[in-house]
Amino acid sequence: MPGQDAQYIATPLSTIKGVGEQTLAKLARLGLHNLYDLILNLPFRFEDRTYIRSVASNPEENVPCALLLTITGAPRIKTKVTEIAAQDHEGTRIKLLFFHTSENYLKRFEVGTTVLAWGTVNKSYYGPHLQVSIMHPEVQFINSNEIEMPSRLSPVYHLTSGLSQNQMRQIEQLALDTLARHPLEEYLPITLNPYDSDITQALLETHNPEPDPNHSIVPLEALRSFQRICFEELVAYKLSILELKARQSVKAAPALKIDEAAQQRLIASLPFTPTPAQLRVFGEIMSDCTKTKAMNRLVHGDVGSGKTLVAAMAILQFAQNGLQSAMLAPTELLAKQHHKKLQELFAPLGIEVGLVIGSLKKKERTDIMAQAADGSLKVFVGTHALFQQALTYQNLSLVIVDEQHRFGVDQREALLNKAPAEHSAHELLMTATPIPRSLQLALTDDCDVSTIDMLPKGRTPIATSVIANSKINEVMAHLRDHCSQGNQAYWVCPLIEDTEMIETGSAKKRFSELQAKLPNLKVGLLHSQMSEKAKNEVMEQFVRNELQILVATTIVEVGVDVPNATVIVIENSDRLGLAQLHQLRGRVGRGTKPSFCLLMYQEVESDDPSVLERKERARQRLEVMRSTTNGFEIANQDLLMRGAGEFFGAQQTGKENFRFADMHRDYDLMTNAQRAAHAIFEQDPQCTRNLILRWFPEVLSPENGQVSSHLAG
Repeated sequence: MPGQDAQYIATPLSTIKGVGEQTLAKLARLGLHNLYDLILNLPFRFEDRTYIRSVASNPEENVPCALLLTITGAPRIKTKVTEIAAQDHEGTRIKLLFFHTSENYLKRFEVGTTVLAWGTVNKSYYGPHLQVSIMHPEVQFINSNEIEMPSRLSPVYHLTSGLSQNQMRQIEQLALDTLARHPLEEYLPITLNPYDSDITQALLETHNPEPDPNHSIVPLEALRSFQRICFEELVAYKLSILELKARQSVKAAPALKIDEAAQQRLIASLPFTPTPAQLRVFGEIMSDCTKTKAMNRLVHGDVGSGKTLVAAMAILQFAQNGLQSAMLAPTELLAKQHHKKLQELFAPLGIEVGLVIGSLKKKERTDIMAQAADGSLKVFVGTHALFQQALTYQNLSLVIVDEQHRFGVDQREALLNKAPAEHSAHELLMTATPIPRSLQLALTDDCDVSTIDMLPKGRTPIATSVIANSKINEVMAHLRDHCSQGNQAYWVCPLIEDTEMIETGSAKKRFSELQAKLPNLKVGLLHSQMSEKAKNEVMEQFVRNELQILVATTIVEVGVDVPNATVIVIENSDRLGLAQLHQLRGRVGRGTKPSFCLLMYQEVESDDPSVLERKERARQRLEVMRSTTNGFEIANQDLLMRGAGEFFGAQQTGKENFRFADMHRDYDLMTNAQRAAHAIFEQDPQCTRNLILRWFPEVLSPENGQVSSHLAG
């Protein structure tokens, strides 16, 4: 790590005034261990404490605000709550509510006292009378005619038990004061920086931005200073890709000889005929792999378009050439599914497939390591265990990364580096998200792209209906009848807990209701807060038909094939984007039975123009889903309706090891980031190295092999 970055990393938090052992332990739970961590620990939202509102002039519900109040009544204890009567400067009466507050503190609220209160105003009606209250406000007692208000927005940081927001702000401010005195080195050349700030200014302004002139909410993503940070990270990411390609291009990749006879034997063993699109994409892959330049190709297509078969045809050719292949999947469950499919495809050809996952028993692990090292096994499927340090391959020559957005550059490189020292491995990336052509250049300029734009014949059509949430009991009744006939169903909810958002169904609540209302059916629950082992167990029960209904969050968006699952219910579907809805719908229709997708939406009664506009956009999205099952048409409609920045949705943005940037949200930054990265890589190796070390140090770690001659020089 270069320069001042290294100094901050080497500075423990114990050097900060007032941070003792207990606070250190709390900060560690948040992943904060040194001064550098604090500097990069950006707020997730902001509070506007820069001006005083009145109750009447605060139109936004559930948004905290600052109120100047006069105490009009002495504290009154009602059960466990203490009420204090007050009024704002316009005369609106308001109650301050406190739980478990000390007597000494309450004595300060004398009648006539002026206080500055910060909190969320709650409005309700008791008959015709408006009741206004603030629960547990932050209170500042005013003893003079002058009130000092902050000039910038107040940051809100993630917390842990025992650590208050005020403590966190004080600790962060001490770190930022140090940053202001000792700025980070600026690596972006001025000519390639489209912003008017360096990295230090951008960090300082993102922690404490200026308020909106109209005092509207300021999202983190809207800050130009935050975009400046994301831009530099995207430049560093592109530099990492260029460095990886430079390393791979130094060594020749094995050039295949195509075995047409083996290809025909595989096709003849299939119960169906590959589509022309599958054969075309296979031809594009083979065109790359018959050359000594390492392939770097992305294959994308609609749900169920047959990417796995294309990958299998490529793997077969490598096996026939005596070379090894490895397919990397993001979860053990998906790895097991790919392993099973490849075993079925290759069984008639006498080719074995090894499964490499973290839960292997010791003997299984020992055996597969021996087979990888001596070359007796040619095909491997697994998770991150595929690139564990102890695993050595004899001649790994093809690396396939499924759901490529779930892996970082360093992880892909770690597997590529398992190739023999004398040659590079070919790399094939796969994604189940159809990418509109207008987005391909920005997202995939570093690799060739193949598109499977046809579905296999005989795919079961999925009938899609749009249903109001008010008809939920009817949906449950139909589900009971459908599953009683031997079918299975998914029930997808947007959130885990019922308290996360008002009037939004939660997975836990729906799970309990379905258990109670459908006692003759086995219901399972799947969500992201469960351990990996628990998630696998539930999903495997569903695969074995031991569960008839699986209630889940959107984590089932990319998952295993369950041909017997013929219904998917998606609650509050109006809150999700088209691309995500299409991925979810693809969980059914995998077998020969008729399949159904029920898109449930929240009915809204409002005269608010902004609410009506959101309702109309949601209606248009659901109508697109109802009218077509073509993933490419849906992807283009999603791009038109929501824009490139929102096309993939929060659940599809992927990993890529980013701290702040998002390749899809930050689509508008990509063109300049690519241009800057290519210029820096060609002209300034030291700057290239510094930016990679700042944002993606794993790429230059010893475990990921030697740097390219470009950087070494």
